[in-house]
Amino acid sequence: IVGRIFPIKNHALFLESAARIAVQEPAARFVIVGDGVFRPNLENQARQHGITDRVLFTGWRRDLPRIYADLNVLVVSSDNEGTPVSAIEAMASSCPVVATRVGGLPDLIEDQKTGRLVPPRDAEALASAVLDLLNNLQTACKLGQNAREAVRQRFTVQRLLSDMDHLY
Repeated sequence: IVGRIFPIKNHALFLESAARIAVQEPAARFVIVGDGVFRPNLENQARQHGITDRVLFTGWRRDLPRIYADLNVLVVSSDNEGTPVSAIEAMASSCPVVATRVGGLPDLIEDQKTGRLVPPRDAEALASAVLDLLNNLQTACKLGQNAREAVRQRFTVQRLLSDMDHLY
């Protein structure tokens, strides 16, 4: 997960899902990129779930392309979102995204084609979608490729200029 540690981003759901994934996938590791005043709460939650040794809190990072390249899946577990930059960046990096079906995420991600969408606040559904991608690398790769192409077509400078021209 990449983003500021703030309640609406629901990192707690991410960790709850991570604990479920950890039971089924012993090799899984979890990375929280970003920071915020609620970080100590999350560190405590990781301890309570017994996954402290499998969760890495990196703090703020500037080398996000490198981070996305190293992830098997990016999770967006938010309770609400506009258009999250982290999802767009991951998609542009061919990293598959599993996200909650909230706010602008359904406009960004086409479920089963450019990523996976799950109900909000559903740790079981989130864990299941992540596990599905971890266990089906061909599917994960295809979603990542589709996502990259969708972002490449949708978020170009030419399209922005055209949209602005039409707006004015």
